[in-house]
Amino acid sequence: MSFQRLDYLEVWRKLPIALWHNQDCLLSYGPPTECNGITPSHMDDVYMLLLVCQGKADVLINNTCYPAPPGSLIWMSPDILHVHRAAGQLEFIFMVFAPQYIHQLWQRLLPHEQIPHVAIMPAPKIIEATMRRMVQEAMHQGMAREQLLVLLSHLLSIDTLRLFQRARHQPQHPLFTTEIIPSTEGISAPIAAALTRLRNTYTKDDIQLKQIAMEVGLSLFHFTRRFKHETSLTPGYYLRQLRLNAALHLLLGTHLPLDAIAERCGLGSARHLSDLCQSTFGQSALKLRQANEHNYILNELPAQKIVGNEQRNVL
Repeated sequence: MSFQRLDYLEVWRKLPIALWHNQDCLLSYGPPTECNGITPSHMDDVYMLLLVCQGKADVLINNTCYPAPPGSLIWMSPDILHVHRAAGQLEFIFMVFAPQYIHQLWQRLLPHEQIPHVAIMPAPKIIEATMRRMVQEAMHQGMAREQLLVLLSHLLSIDTLRLFQRARHQPQHPLFTTEIIPSTEGISAPIAAALTRLRNTYTKDDIQLKQIAMEVGLSLFHFTRRFKHETSLTPGYYLRQLRLNAALHLLLGTHLPLDAIAERCGLGSARHLSDLCQSTFGQSALKLRQANEHNYILNELPAQKIVGNEQRNVL
């Protein structure tokens, strides 16, 4: 397989989109341009930080596509063979860093951890603001602005590396909630039977709590009261949580349409599912899925194979 090995600190200094550079890094800006294509497979000799302002700039590694919609921050370490796939009106801010600069900074900040090889995640506002400020300052000349750009680039590097430290210690899927299983201690036979019935039938959208109450020999009033007393939950809340947990696993772990997820989980419609996500998490179902789809930190190198006398990452 053919590939290109690029030294961006050398190559990008000669291109018109390069705005500013020093011995440690280089800043460039790509104005909105209609794009619909894929780059050749290539690897870099530098660390790359890319802010996707508009359009999409997905990353492909080992035949796996990592989506990068607008607002994404992409980090790529040296010697990772990869492809960029762009679509739409693409606008980006691009930083490259000399490896020795990043290694020295990382050793001072996080000496006992490994630098991520690849990271794709929503850009924090402070990092986006710093990169946009750098572009504005770089479009003007002067010694004071040169010193400010050196300071901003250093702050950007520190904020980015600390972002990886925080993100890697967060759960992979923070929205996955644990299934509610009330303690069986002190639960009567009728309520235990009702819990089993709900767990086995929550995917049906026509469940009637009144019918379950009758099946366990209680009126709806006494059933609701005893259920709440013995489990600390209302029957309706327990049923909703069962459905929401199942829906979240499908929403964040599959590409099923929202209507199909809602139907499988007993929620009836995509609108009901989205309203439930909005009231519980403050975001619609679609926004939860989009946010989750571009939050990756790869701490292990992709699979390698030998090409000539050197190791290359397999794409």
